[in-house]
Amino acid sequence: MERKNLINILILLLITIVLAIAVIVMPARRLIKQKAVGLVTVSLQPSTHDIPLSETIPVDIYIGNQSRKRVSFADIRISYNKDKLEITSFTPNTTKFNLNLIAGLPDYLGARTGLAKIQVANDKAVTDANGPSNATAIKVGTIMVKGKAAGTWQMTILTTGDNGSQIVGVDPLVLGIDSVTNGTYTVTSGGVTGTPTLTPTPTTTPGATGTPTPSLTPTTTPTPTITPTPTATTTPAPGPRLNFKVKFQGVDSRPLDSNQYTKRVKVRVTKGDLNETFNADVTSDDQGVFSGSVVLSEVPVGSDYTIFIKGPQHLARKFCTNSQTERCVGPGQIALAEGNNNFDFSGLVLEAGDLPNNGQQDGVVNSVDYSLLKARGAQTLPEALAIADVNFDGVVGSQDWVLMRNTLETKYEEDY
Repeated sequence: MERKNLINILILLLITIVLAIAVIVMPARRLIKQKAVGLVTVSLQPSTHDIPLSETIPVDIYIGNQSRKRVSFADIRISYNKDKLEITSFTPNTTKFNLNLIAGLPDYLGARTGLAKIQVANDKAVTDANGPSNATAIKVGTIMVKGKAAGTWQMTILTTGDNGSQIVGVDPLVLGIDSVTNGTYTVTSGGVTGTPTLTPTPTTTPGATGTPTPSLTPTTTPTPTITPTPTATTTPAPGPRLNFKVKFQGVDSRPLDSNQYTKRVKVRVTKGDLNETFNADVTSDDQGVFSGSVVLSEVPVGSDYTIFIKGPQHLARKFCTNSQTERCVGPGQIALAEGNNNFDFSGLVLEAGDLPNNGQQDGVVNSVDYSLLKARGAQTLPEALAIADVNFDGVVGSQDWVLMRNTLETKYEEDY
C-alpha cells in the first residue's frame, strides 16, 4: 500500500512539474510569436520641401511594409499648425486602397482642428492573397499641402493615444508602427525689388577749357509697359438656392457620434427633359432633423418641379410639394424662385437600407445590403459605420438591422 501511495505521489509531482514548465514556456512562446510579427513604417514624401506662400505642393503618404503583410486598412493621423499650413485635398491611391472612407465627412483634413484623419481601405485584401496591398512599399495617397505663413513648419504623424495612426492587416489584424518620417516644410514669401543704377554722364560748359567734370545723373533701365491681356469673366450660371430639411429613418435626436452630425445627400431636380443632380451636406439639430443648402445651377426659375433626395445609406424619396407627409404620385408642383427657397421635407423620412457597395448604391434593398450589414455587426470602425450604421449611433447593431428589415418591403426607389 505504501509503495502504491509513493507511486501516486511521484505521478502527482511529475504532473505538477509538467504544468509548471508549461506555465513558464507558453508565455515565452507567445512572446516569440509576437516578436515575429512584422512592423511597418509611415512616412511623408518628400519629407522636406519649400512651398511658395499661398501655393500648394503634393506630398505622398507611404507605408513601409518590409514583412509584406496584407494591409486592408490604414488610418493615418497627421497633426499640423492650421494657421501655418493647410491640407487642401487628399487623393487615395486606388490601385492599393479602393475605398476612401472619410470623403464627405466634415473637417477630415483638419482645416479647423489641425488634425487630419486619412482613412482608406482595400476590401480585396482578405480574399486576394496576391493583391497589391502586400507590397513592401504601399502608397496610401497624396495630400496637397498649402503654405499659409512664411517660416519652417512641421507635419507630424501621430502614433499614440486616441488620435494615433493605425495600420490593419489580414494576418495579424493590427500591425505595429515601428517608426515614422514626418514632414518639415518651409513656406517662402519671395519677391525682390530692383535698385536703379547711377550712370555717370559727362557734361561740359561751352567755351570752357580743361577736362569735363562728370555729373552723376541717375538713370534707370526703362521698364517695358505690359498691356494686360483682358481676362475673360465667366458669369456663374444662375440658379435658385434650395434650403431644405430632411429626416432619416430611425434618427430622432442628434447622433451620439460627433462624426455623424453631418451627412452628404444627393439632390435631384426634374421637370420634363431637365434632370440635374447635386451633392449637398446636411447637418443635424438636437431633434435629428438635418438641414442643408445647395445652389441649383442650370435650373431655371419656374414651377412644377419634382425633387428627389437620396441619403448615403437610403432609398431616394420623391417630393412633389413643400411640407409633404405622404408619398406623392405624378408630376411635382414645386416652384423655384430666384434667391432662397425654403422647403421642409422632414415630414417624410428617408428609408434606410440601400448600403454603399464599393462606393455605389443600386437603388434596392435586398440580400446584398443584408450581407454588407451582417459582415460589420458590432463594429465601430469608421469604415464600417460609413457603410452600415444607418441610425448614426456609432455602432453597427440590431437597430440597424430592424430599420433595414422594415425597408425590405420597399423594393425599389420611387421613379429615381
